[in-house]
Amino acid sequence: MIKRFLYLNGLAILAVIVFHAGGWGQTAMFAWSNQYLTQGGTSISQIGSPQYYFLRVIEQIAIFSIPAFLFVSGYFVAFKSSNQPARMQWKSIINRTKFLLIPYLLWTTIYLIFNLMQGKSSSPLEILVFYLTGSITPAYYFVILLIQLYLLSPLLIEFARKNWKLLLLFTGLLQLGIDLIPYMIIFFPKDAAIVLFVRAIPKWLFIARLFWFCLGIVIYVNREAFQSFCLSKRKLWFVLAIGFLSISLVEKEILLHLVGADWLGTRETVFNAFYAIAILFWILSLNGNLPQKNWVEKVGTQSFGIYLAHVPVMELTARLIYHFMPQLLSMTILFTIIMAVTGLFIPLLLMKLVKPSPLKRVYGYVFG
Repeated sequence: MIKRFLYLNGLAILAVIVFHAGGWGQTAMFAWSNQYLTQGGTSISQIGSPQYYFLRVIEQIAIFSIPAFLFVSGYFVAFKSSNQPARMQWKSIINRTKFLLIPYLLWTTIYLIFNLMQGKSSSPLEILVFYLTGSITPAYYFVILLIQLYLLSPLLIEFARKNWKLLLLFTGLLQLGIDLIPYMIIFFPKDAAIVLFVRAIPKWLFIARLFWFCLGIVIYVNREAFQSFCLSKRKLWFVLAIGFLSISLVEKEILLHLVGADWLGTRETVFNAFYAIAILFWILSLNGNLPQKNWVEKVGTQSFGIYLAHVPVMELTARLIYHFMPQLLSMTILFTIIMAVTGLFIPLLLMKLVKPSPLKRVYGYVFG
């Protein structure tokens, strides 16, 4: 079971890369269309094209990535805390938090420098907010979220051991309410109470995705029963995953039509959450030879470093293409593939070069 969770972690970081590459594809299609569309052409004309649906499909397929990361993190934190006294649990959590926080601070600083080089200055208050919330990029919030969950994990593990059903019920209902946010924003955009509710639950706050972390803990606490339950319903998980994925694709198109936008934000909906559960359980139910098993597991062990490094790598790549090869922006599928390849393999290359070099002593502080 441990190996399958490591494999799932590898798939999750690959899905993150694909998801963010698709995000840059959306940027090229809508925000940067002036670089390649002829006079009179508009980005709206690309809605409904094969490239548009390519981005839509990969976005929905890869949307399980963050729930998967949290799910795996919950499982492993419970695994490492098993049979440990409370004092040792806290020591382990603090050490793990340190190796999340230090690389995060380093890469956030790199990003601030990168912004300054582009002429983007920030006030001291804005810089403080960047560090505290991970909002320097749309991706780094995840580190702040994960640190909060790690610090809460001893309490959550104890709760799961005493009454895991109540823990799942409470966090599941909480997650359901949070996954209703996209509908609230669309149907009640000016309702003051809803606007306040949305602002009160940013993506970096632990309650925004508490359920997924707790689900991983509960699975570990009940690992033998879960393994039997999961394996016995392999075909069901696959069918449910395909079904909820299809519903999510249709749902997003309907919501887009209702709101009159080119693209919606990436907050998960209820059907996205159902899809994530089904795909996670299906992957864990696979017992045979997993595709590229050893390589995906190795990528899984390097996932945090890849996560931190791929964000500036992708942005730098995208901006270089924008300024020096703008014709690539019109080739949405090729551009997205380039973003995914550079976003994955440049961080892997950086880690491979640093590990055996004289800088190996700081490897853990740079890549976690």
